[in-house]
Amino acid sequence: MVCRPLVAKPYKKSFIEHKAMPLITLLAKGKTWDEETFNSELSAWGVKFYDAEAEVLRPMVEGDGVIQLMQKNMPPERVQALLTKLNEDRHA
Repeated sequence: MVCRPLVAKPYKKSFIEHKAMPLITLLAKGKTWDEETFNSELSAWGVKFYDAEAEVLRPMVEGDGVIQLMQKNMPPERVQALLTKLNEDRHA
């Protein structure tokens, strides 16, 4: 048997770097940013989601589990903006 080092698959790495981590940043910093900064960062996050990705990320926005601590005190309109991005920016 050949042992291979554990290396993240390219898709998994891309998902984490381009979709999950920016979402976490928006959640963590978005509650203290002014409207202009939040909207600018959300607009600059130019990604599209597959259905499965949106389903994985949605609980982060909705405040499920440990992420709830970061999401706490997030203005409701910003939570809705993030959910709208997950729902509407989809691959065709």
